[in-house]
Amino acid sequence: MAQISAELALAKLHASRTTDLMEKGLTSKDAFDEARYGDAPYRHFKAKEDLLRAVRALAFLGLFQTMKEAEQQSTAGSRAQILTLGDRHVVFAEQQHAFFGLM
Repeated sequence: MAQISAELALAKLHASRTTDLMEKGLTSKDAFDEARYGDAPYRHFKAKEDLLRAVRALAFLGLFQTMKEAEQQSTAGSRAQILTLGDRHVVFAEQQHAFFGLM
């Protein structure tokens, strides 16, 4: 479990840099390559796909946490809860578009 947490932390650092570069107009591949060469975290993964897998896991954990928080704001199974869950899903996608795109 500790190794997974360390890998996710490294992936988060790399993803953050990649996201920043994408917001500056680079394509996802160019941003990934730029972040990879400029950051040490990539060296902790054997291949690009291993890093992307860790970033995807981090994205799903973020979405899960967002949905868990939204779930607790309304009565289980209620219309309000369903609407809140849908709203939070869309907000997550908008705010975390680079992560969401990898999912």
